[in-house]
Formats: sequence, C-alpha cells, structure tokens
Amino acid sequence: MLARPIYEALPLMYLVLGALSIVFLEPALAKIGGLLLFMSGSITWVMRSNARRRDDFKTHHVQGIFLPEAYYEFFPFLLLGISVLLAAFYFNGPGIVFMILASLRGLQLIYLRSRYRHTANYAFG
Repeated sequence: MLARPIYEALPLMYLVLGALSIVFLEPALAKIGGLLLFMSGSITWVMRSNARRRDDFKTHHVQGIFLPEAYYEFFPFLLLGISVLLAAFYFNGPGIVFMILASLRGLQLIYLRSRYRHTANYAFG
C-alpha cells in the first residue's frame, strides 16, 4: 500500500512526466508514451475527483449549450494537453501566447473544480 502523500500525488506526477516526455524526448515512441502517461494521469485525476464530489450530479450548460459529462470533466486537461503540444511542436511567438493562455485557463478550471471536491472521509469500523 502506498503512503497517502505519494498516492495523492500520482496523477500529478503522471501529468508532469507525460508532458516532459512529449516536450523533451525526441523519439516518436517516447512522445507516444508521454501522451499515454498524460492521458492516464488525467483519467486518474477525473476518476478521483468524481469520487470526491460534494455536489450532486448536474447537467452542464454553457450559454444554453448542453455539455456531455466527459467533455466537461476532461476540458481542463484538453487545454493543458494543447499547451504541451504547442510547446513541443510550435514553440514560437504565436505558439507561446496560445500555450500560455491554454495552460492558464486549464489550471484555473482545475483549481475551481478542486475547491468543491475534497477527500471523502470514510469511517472504517
């Protein structure tokens, strides 16, 4: 069994290691492995986040448009993934601007959602 701090940090480590692999490693197989690691980190994060929800399930609407649950949950990670791909393949003036904007918005959405989802306290006994 893993210690709690290590267990809680695993999705973040997957995301960071996947992003670093995509950006800094040259072989295509390493970039694919980084993408898989990034995706597994985002899936793990979303699964844990859903398990810790304090609010009831709600349908998500943005300006009257219905958003499927998967799109709503993975949108911050899609933005972070786009910023990683821009850093890896399009690192110049406009690419840097879009990379910063996408990563800031993705981090903002993750922060806002994490404020309402905390570790569930389970009583064992």
